Amino acid sequence: MQEKNYGDITIIELEPIPKGLIAVEGLPDIGLVGVIASSFLIDTFNLKPVAVIKSHLMPPVQVVHMGVIVEPIKVFGNDSMLVISSEVPIPTALINSLATAIAQWLSEKRISMLISLNGYPSQKRIDQNEPHVVAVANNPSLIDMIKQKNIEVLEDGFISGVFALLMNELAAKGANAVALIAQAFENYPDPGAAAASLKAMSGLIDMKLDLKPLLDKADEMRLSMSNLVQQTAAQKQGIESPLTTMYR
Repeated sequence: MQEKNYGDITIIELEPIPKGLIAVEGLPDIGLVGVIASSFLIDTFNLKPVAVIKSHLMPPVQVVHMGVIVEPIKVFGNDSMLVISSEVPIPTALINSLATAIAQWLSEKRISMLISLNGYPSQKRIDQNEPHVVAVANNPSLIDMIKQKNIEVLEDGFISGVFALLMNELAAKGANAVALIAQAFENYPDPGAAAASLKAMSGLIDMKLDLKPLLDKADEMRLSMSNLVQQTAAQKQGIESPLTTMYR
């Protein structure tokens, strides 16, 4: 076990982590796209907790699973992938510190690439059987690769949140990052959008994924994660919201 301090953030490595892995960021955001996608990756590849992320700026909350308290922000992994996920919304006061710390830590691990899975609110989502996905890169050299994988690049616009700062911090450190952003419902969990982002990711890095189990559990996931959606929305609006856990 190794503890690393980055200002307001502490990352505790539970076991040795290899260099050169692909990292996936799936922190709470629109439609919980990243949370659902990261949960699916954790279950599919039987990823184990390899690190926990702590801060004195976090609300005084612990997640309980099977009667035991666990840290809400964790990193799961194996010998090829790291997945960063959280079971509680990220407080606004923590966003900058968290993005800076994660970027520094991933840079030290010499990741080959960060893939951020996110959603963007779209009124057209209700008419989409398969949500549209666009990509944003933190390095111009990645654009041709993205287009060769038949993923549309967001030519102009803006992004915000932890992943936006994280990508910028990684760019400053010379580490590659791509965000895959799917059309999503804003006010409740969207497993379909998560599946779309995972499909784009599988094409980007040539990884085989059977997404049918995710889509088959869509209704169950919407119900189990509804509280987290409300909490995340409240955080974005600067409203204090009582924290309740999310179950996988």
